[in-house]
Amino acid sequence: FLVWSEVDPAAPRDFGPGVEVRDLSGWGLPGTRNKLRLFDPEVGGTEPFLFLDNTLVVRRSLLPLVLRGRGSQASLVAVQDWNYPTLNSSVMWVRPDPRTERIWTDWVAGVHYLDHVAGDQNWIEAVMRTHAPEALATLPPLPVARPSDRYRAQWNALMGGGAGHGAPATHGAPAHGVPGDAPPEDPVLMAQNLWDAGMA
Repeated sequence: FLVWSEVDPAAPRDFGPGVEVRDLSGWGLPGTRNKLRLFDPEVGGTEPFLFLDNTLVVRRSLLPLVLRGRGSQASLVAVQDWNYPTLNSSVMWVRPDPRTERIWTDWVAGVHYLDHVAGDQNWIEAVMRTHAPEALATLPPLPVARPSDRYRAQWNALMGGGAGHGAPATHGAPAHGVPGDAPPEDPVLMAQNLWDAGMA
């Protein structure tokens, strides 16, 4: 495993055996923008790789994620965000090529895609959807099925039931990948449903 992190020589972090730590503190990028350098071949290299935020807790084998990435022809496979209509960059399979490299080179060149770049993942998706939408895939693939009756019952039991916990919402954004003419769902339930589908 390779970890990019800000390294304090006075208080080095021990990630354990088998983990190589490289310092990113000299990159001069704010916060999550450091992640954009993954798409710089000098940093990310030229071989496909699985990226995970170092804030994640791995509770099961990563093999399904690796196999999903290797089996896809997409240049970038990323988790669909469970709260916003964009990808989430906490988990990504990257197949370095000119399409993914553009994520970094356009940032350096100051190319304008968005009026406001809320975070790295907005920029990543904007570049890919503008220049190579066919090379972007999501985990899980969209559309995601609506919650089953059994799933909804479990959700209601955990959340205490009642309005706003599993019942269809009367307002709010449509669920991820659900046709526009379908009745809207409780957005909290749909976010959890999407999260569970992505982590399955």
